[in-house]
Amino acid sequence: MPETASPPFSSIGIVGLGLIGGSIALAVRAAWPSVTVVGIDAEDVCTEATRRGVVTRTGLTVDSLEGCALVVLAAPIHVNRRLLATWPAAVAGALITDTGSTKRCMREAARARPDLRFIGGHPLGGSARG
Repeated sequence: MPETASPPFSSIGIVGLGLIGGSIALAVRAAWPSVTVVGIDAEDVCTEATRRGVVTRTGLTVDSLEGCALVVLAAPIHVNRRLLATWPAAVAGALITDTGSTKRCMREAARARPDLRFIGGHPLGGSARG
């Protein structure tokens, strides 16, 4: 896939590097090699994602996303909801979206945090076993 002239974001954070989050990271890296992609997941997942070139760098906490212009929450819904509730001020300026298949609980969590810029998203994939 050829690189487009101007990436929409200079840095993108992805929380959850499974089927959906990992696919988003790979697509970003292919389309815009100059974009920094920061992945957050378990240490072993982060190590493998870095080794495979899926992400530019990794971290184990949301604080690692400081400076990211866009953050994609691709973890399980209960994790994403908890993250929104405790979102740190250092990352509050990012545009946040999610890949959860249900919106009610995420919308409620986002409404409780009017200081965040949240746009609900939806996945275009099936289960991790599909």
